[in-house]
Amino acid sequence: MKLLFPAPSLLIVLSAWAELVSPLGMSASTLPSPHIFVPLGMQSNVDLVADSAGNFYAAGTSKSHVLVAKVDPNGKILYSKSFGGSGVDRPLAIAVDARGSSYIVGVTTSLDFPIVNASQTTGTMFCAKLSPDGSTIVYSILLGTGEADAVAVDSGGSAYVTGIASSSGLASTPGAFQPTSHGPDAYVLKLGPDGKVVFTTFLGGNGACNAGPSCFGLAGSIGDSDEGRAIAVDPAGNIYVAGVTNAADFPVTPGAFETKFPNPSGASPNGFISKLSPDGSTLLYSTYLGTASGEYLNTLMLNSSGEALVAGNTYSTSFPTT
Repeated sequence: MKLLFPAPSLLIVLSAWAELVSPLGMSASTLPSPHIFVPLGMQSNVDLVADSAGNFYAAGTSKSHVLVAKVDPNGKILYSKSFGGSGVDRPLAIAVDARGSSYIVGVTTSLDFPIVNASQTTGTMFCAKLSPDGSTIVYSILLGTGEADAVAVDSGGSAYVTGIASSSGLASTPGAFQPTSHGPDAYVLKLGPDGKVVFTTFLGGNGACNAGPSCFGLAGSIGDSDEGRAIAVDPAGNIYVAGVTNAADFPVTPGAFETKFPNPSGASPNGFISKLSPDGSTLLYSTYLGTASGEYLNTLMLNSSGEALVAGNTYSTSFPTT
């Protein structure tokens, strides 16, 4: 494994007006041109993805429900779909497949969250699939108790979810790389095209956050924590996960870029990047990425060569560069 930095490229960042403009004190006239603003009515937790035709799919919270919208390249809203229960439903990520179906994951407090074509009916983490025209929930499932932070989809319509959970709230499947959690850990879960669970594995170590500032993830947890924050899948079905950990024994592989946790005290968390086999049984590679000052990896994508490109934030002036 090697550390890669891509050549300079154009990055386009879109956000809800309230989240981007108001806190920065910006007006429309000061933002780069050309730009299109589309009011979607989403108050928080906005995530955005684009398809190959340039359409954008946004998922956010509106009136405590999930709101999903599809917008064409010219800013025309093609559909807007809201769903949820009587509690608070927060989408945290969205992905789209080649057919235009969208996959939304997040967390809910609704005891009556809509369950469609699924047998799992309890928990706080959800994954829902919408039809290409946004009119129909193809499936909607509660995955268990924890947090679903990111989702990816392969060419066959299988969905891959990561986040943070523990064995008490999420069941692993036979043959998983890591059958049990060490407190709250990252996890990788695959759903087939029909919304049925194919496999679930944990991914984490025994951290040492000691109830300090590095205790992230599940509300109220004061033990160790590892959290998957981004996920991707390659054409062969291999799964890539990036996130954050405070575990000095997070599973890494020989010859990885960084095999030792920079801060064993757990005072500051570090990023991690891991690659799993298509069936979730084998760790193909895994590395830390960070310094003793602390890092978070929040975004992950793959290039055509199968190399993982990650982004996040660091608190260090000595972050490894090339």
